[in-house]
Formats: sequence, C-alpha cells, structure tokens
Amino acid sequence: MRFKLLIVLFVCVVFVACGRRSVDNDAYQYDTSIGDEIHHGYVNFETNQHGLVRTLSVLAQDVFESTIRQAEMDMLEAWAVMYPDSGYQFHLELNTYSIDGIHDVSNILVRLQVMLMAGYGYDMFFRGFHPIWSYTQSGFLVDIYTLIDQDPRTNREDFFTQPLKALEINDGLYTFPLSFGFKYVSINENLPQQFVNRFINKDIISIFELMSVYVELTNQYTDAFGHMRFVDGSFVFQTPTSMLLSCIGGFVDLGNRTANLTDRDFVSFLNDFASLFLLDPSIYTNIAGPVRSYGTTRDRSNEFVFLVDTHFLNPGIALAVDFPYFINSIPLSDNHGRLILDMHTAPFPSTWASVCFPVVGDSILAWEFTQHLIEAFSQPYGEALHSASRGSWGQYSMVSPISRHLLTPHITEAFETMGRHTRQLANLGIELDEESWLALIDSSIQRLYALNEMPMVPLHSHIPTLLFADDLDSFIQGAISAEIFAQRMQNAVSMWMLEQS
Repeated sequence: MRFKLLIVLFVCVVFVACGRRSVDNDAYQYDTSIGDEIHHGYVNFETNQHGLVRTLSVLAQDVFESTIRQAEMDMLEAWAVMYPDSGYQFHLELNTYSIDGIHDVSNILVRLQVMLMAGYGYDMFFRGFHPIWSYTQSGFLVDIYTLIDQDPRTNREDFFTQPLKALEINDGLYTFPLSFGFKYVSINENLPQQFVNRFINKDIISIFELMSVYVELTNQYTDAFGHMRFVDGSFVFQTPTSMLLSCIGGFVDLGNRTANLTDRDFVSFLNDFASLFLLDPSIYTNIAGPVRSYGTTRDRSNEFVFLVDTHFLNPGIALAVDFPYFINSIPLSDNHGRLILDMHTAPFPSTWASVCFPVVGDSILAWEFTQHLIEAFSQPYGEALHSASRGSWGQYSMVSPISRHLLTPHITEAFETMGRHTRQLANLGIELDEESWLALIDSSIQRLYALNEMPMVPLHSHIPTLLFADDLDSFIQGAISAEIFAQRMQNAVSMWMLEQS
C-alpha cells in the first residue's frame, strides 16, 4: 500500500512540475484548404495573453541544448515567413539533464516511465538509455513513419531509408536518428602477409572475422605477435558485455520472437570470444583528438592488430586515404553482411542524436521541429558550433545526416574542417594538391552514398544485459563452456521474448 501511495504522489508531482496537458494530435491535422501561403504549417493554436501559441515540450541531454536552441530560432524564423502578421508563436519548453551522473539518468528514466504510464509526457525526448523496445511494446511511442507519410512536405525517400529500416520494430519506426555512421576497421600492415591479404580482399568485415584473425595470429606467431593487443579506437570493444550485445542480434529475431543462440556459428564465436579476453583482458583504449596523427598511429602499430575510426573527423582518413601503418579501412558488419550502425550513446557516437515522440504529446509539432533539428546538427553556428567542436557533430563529424540533401554540403564542410586541422593531411604524412584534395572529397561523398544504400543493423540489440550477466561472468572466467553459456542465453532470451508478447 505504501508503495502504491508513493507512486500516486510521484505522478502528482510530475503533473504539477510539468504544468501542461497532453495534446490530441487529431486536433492538429495538416490543413491544405486555406491557401498556399500557409498550407505547409499548422492552423490550430492555443491562445494566451501573448497571442496564438504552440508549445513544444522537449526532454534532452544538456550537451545538446545550444543546438536545440538553434533549431528553435530557425523554427521561429520559418513561422515568421509562413504566418506573416498573424501573431502565431512557437514556444519551446526545454528540459535538460546531464548524462555524466548515473543518479540523474536513473531519475530521468524513472520519471519519464511513470509519466508515460500515467498517460502524460513530453512531446519529444532525445534517446539516451531509454528502453525503447519496452516503450513500443507498451504503446507509448508514435510510429514516425505515419508522421512522414502524413506530412505534405516530406516522404520517406527524402531520408536515407536503410538506417531507418534498421531501427524498425515490428515494421514501425519509433526512433528517428538525425545522422548515422559506421565503424571503419583497418589492419596493421606489419602483420604476416597471409593475414593482411585476407583482410584487404574484403569490402566489409564482421566482429566474428576480426576475432578469428586475432586469435589465429597470436596462436600461430606467439613469439613475434603474441604481445599485440586486439583493437584500438572503438567503444564497442570496451567490455565483454558491450561486445556480446553487438554480436547477438544476428541470432535473435525480436519481431518473430525467436532465438537461435545455440547455433554452431554462435558457439564458435563464443569460443573465440573467450580466447580474446584471455589474450587481451583490457582491450579498450581510445584515440583522442579530432584527427589521429601520424605519430600516434605509428606508435599504435607496435601495439594493436586493428584500428577503428568512428568519431570526430577520423573517418575522413578511412573513407579516402590509405594511411601508413593501418591500411584498407572498411566498415564493420554483422555476420549477415549488414553494416553496423554506430548508435551508442557515449563516447562520441556517430549518431549525433535520435528522437522519440510519445503518443500523449503533440507529435506533429515535434516532427516539424525535427526538420530544423536535422539542419541544426548538420550545420551548427554560433554557440551550437562551439558545442559541436566538443561533442562531435556538424562540421566536426564525418558521418551522414539522415536527410539526403544534406550529405554533400555536410561532408564537404567536414573535409574543409579536417583540412584546417591537418594542413590538408600534411600532418598525416600525405601531401595533396588542390585538385587531388577536391577529388578526395568527391570520392568520399560517392563512397558514402553507396554505403548508405546497404542493409544495416543497430550496434546493440534491445535485449536486457541482466538476462545473461551472471552467466557471462562465469563463462569469461572459464567456469562454464560455450555450449552451456549459449543454452542458458537461449533459455533466458526466449523466456524474455515470451513475456513481451
């Protein structure tokens, strides 16, 4: 009884603190009957002492605040053009929190879930550690495809569809990424030629294959290469849990509620996985700075078998330049050949931000605002540009905006920024004249267009780590075999999916 009372009180606090009612989206349908001058906007507004006002309530991480404010200014300017002399106003109600404190994040997650269960919430929230799968199964989120299809200004082909497809849940889109990118892996050119040759003949490579090469290399050439560590530069390899989550998706079909974790290929992967962490128990480090230097890369070639470029401007090297020491940069894929989307929340994800729209909010207004967010993250200015220089987006990021029309200007500007940081790659030991520099930019853009049309998969599945955390520890410590661990995972995941039905 006391627990129930606390929940009721908590919900009451939420209602008072937010001070806004939920919005019925049916009242805000697009109206195309009142003239071309405003048919792309909205015609229903609330009236207060300041005039006709539409308010958008947003929950976001504090690192995005200045960029969100830029989008707010852009939306105000757009409305001034769409509704001249009308008195129509847009008001942003921004609620922020820090991702640095676990306590802050935990409180935000609990508070939002209580709000959603109470039938109340924000119009938009930025995805962080939110359990998106659980939200969709509970019916808390809007299918964003419906917003794209309803909007007379947009259609699905305006955006790169493969990353959207990768994020679908039961054929619906409940998370909208403002950008997307990949992890580019290169191999140490000083390895025995047979291993280099196996790598350079590939266009993409899976984590399975990387581990197989590493285990085989260190077993066959223990004296010469037994000291070498696995990989540098990517958060996915930081812990056994994060790495396992990155590989489990190919053997679990959440849509059909089926798992095949006792598959021979998965058990084989687990055996290499265990060997990997015995050979390199603390495998994670990270390349600092906007662009890796010649010196740091040379030093890493004495220590690592593979190098990963994923954040800031480093993919510019991977996209177009055969850099010394680590060669043939190719995207990381899953075991089915799907490119892995770098969707992790920290540090320095390739996806600048992703947004979700609760069904209790004004999702139509949120979708309109999202169009300005995409532009703001791709082309920040002023204080937003200063934030981007620390947070890895805008011209400081070599990934693709989700909007097709922004790719060429975005990548061109990112390469110009890279040129300023490296004096046109001279610091990397590579000299390029103006013509070659322009050709490099063009070839990178064309390569991105091709990659962006390939099938993709999120970096991590929606499966809770608590389902197998204890068994994973036992497996890594050698207390249980790969076969036993796989069977326990199969049982736990199958039961969890049954409970989600």
